[in-house]
Amino acid sequence: MEQALIILLVEDETTYAQLLELFLLDYGHQIHKAHNLADAQKLLENKFDLLITDMNLPDGDGNQLVQLAREKWPDLAVIFMTGYMNNVKISNKVDQENKTLFFKKPFSLKQLLEGISLITQQPHCE
Repeated sequence: MEQALIILLVEDETTYAQLLELFLLDYGHQIHKAHNLADAQKLLENKFDLLITDMNLPDGDGNQLVQLAREKWPDLAVIFMTGYMNNVKISNKVDQENKTLFFKKPFSLKQLLEGISLITQQPHCE
């Protein structure tokens, strides 16, 4: 059975953030949401199982956020989302050793579930 995860979701596109939040809530996960780097940094006082972040934020980028988060929790699983992977030949890449996954937008919600399962080692139910 799937274990609920505590997820920090960082996405500046409000509609996209709401869609992802509702979808993840339906699967029983606890979601903390931020729309920019500054708000996300404030939430890093909390412990998360997974960070899902857009690469391009209005006041910084997802890499900065991940560096800050992994200073506290080196084993934090991370999913990066971006619409700007034009130079990457495959749309979705995984780095299991570093518990990191890259998704090119748009991606399916099924792909998101599979990615979460892969990098958190948590089975998902469809």
